[in-house]
Amino acid sequence: MTKKKKKKTAPKKKKAEVSTKKRQSPAKSRHGRKKSKKPTKKSTKGAAKAPAKLFNIQESLRRKWLKKFSKKLRTPVIIVFVVIGLFVLYQLSSAVITYSLLGKALPGTRIAGMEVGTLSLDEIQEKLMEKGQPFLEKPIRVVLGDESLEFLPSELGISLLPRHTLQEIRFVKFENSNLFTILGALWGGREIPFYVSVDVDKAAFNIEARFNFDDRKAKNAYLSFDENGELVIVSEKKGEDIDIRQLYQDIKLKAGQLSSEPITVKTLNREPLVTQAILEERL
Repeated sequence: MTKKKKKKTAPKKKKAEVSTKKRQSPAKSRHGRKKSKKPTKKSTKGAAKAPAKLFNIQESLRRKWLKKFSKKLRTPVIIVFVVIGLFVLYQLSSAVITYSLLGKALPGTRIAGMEVGTLSLDEIQEKLMEKGQPFLEKPIRVVLGDESLEFLPSELGISLLPRHTLQEIRFVKFENSNLFTILGALWGGREIPFYVSVDVDKAAFNIEARFNFDDRKAKNAYLSFDENGELVIVSEKKGEDIDIRQLYQDIKLKAGQLSSEPITVKTLNREPLVTQAILEERL
């Protein structure tokens, strides 16, 4: 029997040795450089969590700061918006009211007790004529002492001046009117007298003539002849004069109100300028 020859085989390397060698010798690249170790999963997870936590903290702080800031800013912002809203509302209402009353007299305007507010110029002229003409035709009672007589306004020197009256009226215009001026005029009102002219000399002359006022005037002493033809001195006489200044004020006040109420004439005591004593000294 022939013995089979055993083939020689190379000794097998142990896996343990190979693994130890692999651990001991670092891997090299083609160029002979050592390859850097790749980070493990644990190290990458820890490095990613750190900036995430920091970002979350910063974000929470930022949100808290914004919340506090918004609370502090809320009241001033509301006030600003309220002020702006009120201002816009005022401007709109002022424009609407001014436009509706444009070219008309301010509310609350009265002429001689007659309401002319919110009326146009032509309407006011018609009203003045309607009230002024009857006043000129109605007699006014004048009282002097214990007597009283009736006089027409023309006899007392009264003339109405409607043009001068119209010049005193304030009309609504865009350049000088707003909500405050209109409401102020409505609240306070404005009374305008009817402008008149008074010829007080004419009034005094007619009053003296109708009341025979010459007998009440002061008279100076004078020289005269008696029944026998002798020169004698007629003594002076104390008397009264009409108070012209007061008469002018009373007539103008009543006429400015288009009132036909009685006018009381006041008088002043007058001393004669020439007395009997003066004449005796000169004779």
